[in-house]
Amino acid sequence: ALKAALLGCPASLVVPEAARLLDATPLPAKAALVEVLGEKGAREEIERIYALAEDADPALRDASLRALAQLAGDADLPRLVSMLEKATETDTVVRLREAITAAALRDPDPQRRGESLLVLLGNTTASGKAEILKVLPRIGGAGPLRAAVAEAASMDPAVQAAAVGALARWPDPAAAEELLRIASTTRSRDLFRTAVQGHARLVSRSSLPVAVKLGALQQALALPGDDADKRAVLTGIAAVREPESLR
Repeated sequence: ALKAALLGCPASLVVPEAARLLDATPLPAKAALVEVLGEKGAREEIERIYALAEDADPALRDASLRALAQLAGDADLPRLVSMLEKATETDTVVRLREAITAAALRDPDPQRRGESLLVLLGNTTASGKAEILKVLPRIGGAGPLRAAVAEAASMDPAVQAAAVGALARWPDPAAAEELLRIASTTRSRDLFRTAVQGHARLVSRSSLPVAVKLGALQQALALPGDDADKRAVLTGIAAVREPESLR
């Protein structure tokens, strides 16, 4: 009720009052105030939100992480990635990935979205790279795709696995050709399986012409793999749902 009432008021009135009351307000009302600051875009309060994102109370921590997703921008990405590297709880990892994605997507120019994250990708630790790569499919676009392709050749196994996993979860079929190439050349069974299954998913769900889909899936089916790998490709072929797929 408190949150609904405050959200119904103009930000110019609500934000100063919510900020004033924040420290002295007990739970669960404090979490509601944090949510209001986030939804009202109170960027000037972001440092206080960062502090509360490390609070011992799970509800307050969760509200603060969700508020960061509403307030953070490009300048916050290094800090958010650092927090993600250290996170151990599943809920915190999920919220931080959401915050990083939102911050990267906040750029109004679609062609530039993710650029700051890619700069960070090239200048962070191996664990930082792996975490950034896991976020890239949520951003999509040509630049992030090129970065994931490049890191798929990394000598660091964790980074390479994260890159191939990112390509397998890409939001459009642009990564399919690279996944087929990886499946055709890798000596790792795990990477092969990730690439084949990702390729089948991307191709079968795409809007590509049926003949193109079937040709790509048949290339994957011809690769040496076990029954589980072939089932994933056959499922992709069946999903095309055209008489040609039964030939």
